[in-house]
Amino acid sequence: MRALTLALLALAFAAPAAHADWPDYLPVYGANDGIRLTQKGIAFGPKADKLYRTLGGHRALALCGAFTDRLAPDYTAGNQLGTLPRKRGTIRVDTGGYPDVCAIATRRINLDDSFCRSMRSELEDWCARVIVAVTPRGRAYVDRLHRAVELVGADDQISSLPPDWAPTPVELLQGAVEAKVVALDGPDASPPAGTIGLYGDGANHTVAALLRDGTRVFLRREGDVITTNLPELFGRALTVFPN
Repeated sequence: MRALTLALLALAFAAPAAHADWPDYLPVYGANDGIRLTQKGIAFGPKADKLYRTLGGHRALALCGAFTDRLAPDYTAGNQLGTLPRKRGTIRVDTGGYPDVCAIATRRINLDDSFCRSMRSELEDWCARVIVAVTPRGRAYVDRLHRAVELVGADDQISSLPPDWAPTPVELLQGAVEAKVVALDGPDASPPAGTIGLYGDGANHTVAALLRDGTRVFLRREGDVITTNLPELFGRALTVFPN
């Protein structure tokens, strides 16, 4: 039991995430924000007091998941939390063992809850409010999810917006997404870290980004044909946990 406790504490501090590094639709928090995973569950410390006040008194559920080295799903475990207490503390969650990512969700506020990232496809009305990337592998998984969501959003916008709304395709896309958009010299070029690269326009374009480890990810559209090196873009909603 003591070994499990030490292992969980080590994982919690191995790769602390700061929410400032993540977009609002992926509310990732970590030890720097006063949130960590312990043997008892997800602990909210004093630094997380403001965040917890948005959760206390609401019905919630928790999910935790582990992934393979290729970031394919290994297992997912979870439990209904009922109504969260008003007083900040530790929320008991079923981790399923040694998770890479854990998350707490509350119900979608309304159809205008634009930052709602569903936990899973069958839980589409449950929006992740706190995501804890417990391990380096968990951070890599959430990072790839972040970039996948960005690329899909960029592709949707550049494909559907009237081209005469802006002088250039880059300016058109920049007005529709949060991330900084840069022009790519060619379809296989890489953008600077933390940006979305765009080559082409309208029905024929490539959008690309870099993961935190420097891996280039892309989505290319040529008419109705899409190619990408992110297989999760095909056939499933980009939820926090895959089905």
